[in-house]
Amino acid sequence: MNTPVPNTTANNIGQQRSTQPIGASKLDANGKRKRATKYPIPLHLSITPEMNRQLARVAADMEIPEASIGRIALKKYLQAHDPGE
Repeated sequence: MNTPVPNTTANNIGQQRSTQPIGASKLDANGKRKRATKYPIPLHLSITPEMNRQLARVAADMEIPEASIGRIALKKYLQAHDPGE
């Protein structure tokens, strides 16, 4: 049985109440998820299950998100193969 936790000062120490729903600050005016301003262009790709397992292991070892691994790999590839302007 789920019983609600009483709203006491002990339960809210250091917390500020918000009138917005949880996660609302991550949504734009249309209710869609906001993009990070540092990386505004999405990139979608398909990988094999084995690649996914390897990606998960590397991300866990480096303690960074899997998407960051993809950005790092793409950046390194482009630096090695794009002569630049």
